[in-house]
Amino acid sequence: SDALAMLILNKHRAGLKVCAIKAPGFGDNRRASLDDLAILTGGEVITEERGITLDKVRPEMLGTAKKVRGLNQPNYSLVL
Repeated sequence: SDALAMLILNKHRAGLKVCAIKAPGFGDNRRASLDDLAILTGGEVITEERGITLDKVRPEMLGTAKKVRGLNQPNYSLVL
């Protein structure tokens, strides 16, 4: 996807520490899960549906976490 390509490019160009995950769930549950992750990390859910295109993304919109563990597992943890 365009978002993943942008993350990879910025990681290599600017040395950003990034972690891309597949959005959990489907439909309304997926949107709710992404909203929860955004709240926990201080970021925003970036979608064209919400009027945010990739060219409008700024670093402060991405959120942060000290550590992310177990992303390949059904239950993962964020250390904030």
